[in-house]
Amino acid sequence: MRDARLLAPAVLAALDPAGRTARPSPQALAERLAGRRLLLVLDGCEQLADACAELVGALLRAAPGLRVLATSRQSLRAAGEHLLPLAPLPVEPAAGRADSEAALLFADRAAAVRPGFRLEPANRAAVARLCRRLDGLPLALELAGGRLRALSVEQLAARLDDRFQLLAGGGPAVPARHRTMRTAIGWSHELCTVQERLLWARLSVFADGFDLDAAEYVCAGAGLPVDDVLDLLDALVDKSVLERLDGDPARFRMLDTLREYGAHWLRAGDEGPRLLRRHRDWYLGVADWGEVEWFGPQQAETAERTRLAHPNLRAALEFSLTEPGEEQPALALAAALWYFWAGTGRLGEGRHWLDRALALAPEPTGARAKALWATGHLAALQGDPAAPAPPWTSAAARPSTPATTGPSPAPSTTRAAPPWSATTRPAPPRSSRRPCATTPPSASSTPTSCWPWSNSPSPTCSSATDRAAPPGRPAPANSASSTANGGPTATACTPWRTPAGSPASPGRPAPSPASRSG
Repeated sequence: MRDARLLAPAVLAALDPAGRTARPSPQALAERLAGRRLLLVLDGCEQLADACAELVGALLRAAPGLRVLATSRQSLRAAGEHLLPLAPLPVEPAAGRADSEAALLFADRAAAVRPGFRLEPANRAAVARLCRRLDGLPLALELAGGRLRALSVEQLAARLDDRFQLLAGGGPAVPARHRTMRTAIGWSHELCTVQERLLWARLSVFADGFDLDAAEYVCAGAGLPVDDVLDLLDALVDKSVLERLDGDPARFRMLDTLREYGAHWLRAGDEGPRLLRRHRDWYLGVADWGEVEWFGPQQAETAERTRLAHPNLRAALEFSLTEPGEEQPALALAAALWYFWAGTGRLGEGRHWLDRALALAPEPTGARAKALWATGHLAALQGDPAAPAPPWTSAAARPSTPATTGPSPAPSTTRAAPPWSATTRPAPPRSSRRPCATTPPSASSTPTSCWPWSNSPSPTCSSATDRAAPPGRPAPANSASSTANGGPTATACTPWRTPAGSPASPGRPAPSPASRSG
């Protein structure tokens, strides 16, 4: 029902199935409920949220003993409303239980079409994997259970890459909007405004949680002003498209099923490659700032920030390694994360990404030199005797002499500006965690940002060939300004400052005014 004029008559009909009410109006409904104590359940209010809120408010004023339980994909914002979010079913077993609630629901629905089906050691792992892929969504689990008429659990899990084609079914008694996952999610999609749908699609490039700064940088642009992103995020949380995660700063997450639905619309609009590059650029900045701050008082914060970004860093690496022409950014990102691979025991994963990147880009570049150094460092930590040759034997740039104490620094003295840093990166929007910029991004904007891994001229740096030291910290011994080993002298870039003096860099909190004064 989508006609607000039929709402009150529908409620009256439920209260009086015989149809003895002569005036099926909100006033007649209020008169009927006045003085009574009862619970009124309104199911599926999202299509008429405003009309439901108005009706509920009028009924509560007329009948103080009335209580209303409304189910909706978005809040009604009615006076006195208390929200009780319903999360998906847990996909991990509770303490002392062998199976999760999601697995038990799947087994129940599977037994309805395959009598005798039950959870047992032979299928328990596959069912658990299936439940995680389906985010514990009850409708998805019910539709998946129905597919066991023709498929085994293993076959079902293997075909979930096209979950919207696979998860269809349900008998004639099932509401039409619940017969396929695509239709069920499309029901929520119709509730969104044009801008909310656009943000939904663009947010699908995030592999896991993200914060407001990342969303503003990656998603703002044509049709979506940066100043609107916060309000649109709030609206998508209200419509249950996004989940707000606990923590400070606040982070958001989209269920994989909803993310895949948004990705379909992103591909349909031909924005996919551009948004994936912006996503990669943001997390390249996160990795680069993490490398700057790893050896210092902010190491614990840096480790946690990088850990939270880990799924998105993997997605950025995978994009750079599979998209033609992105080999140099892949080398830069994999090498910048050497501190994370080494500092958190992820040596094998680091070697995996570095080896793939090195195999794709054999030409001698500064990015390859650093990647070779990072590979050798990880190999030494692994005790691998087959470590790669020193980078200066296969790259044009020779790094300066490393420090004699402490961890070996990554070579960076004569690193050339990556081609993507000066001409293809859109100018990022205003924020406390962004590179220097004066204008919000757009599909055709000219970059003016001063990125910490770039030597491209900008309003606040001139011909710098390396990262500047973070605020309050001296430049490393092998920085670009050093003349050791004949290295060039260069003016350092201050990537945490904009022309107006406001802090900016991806993944990095704002420094204190004292630290910006110099």
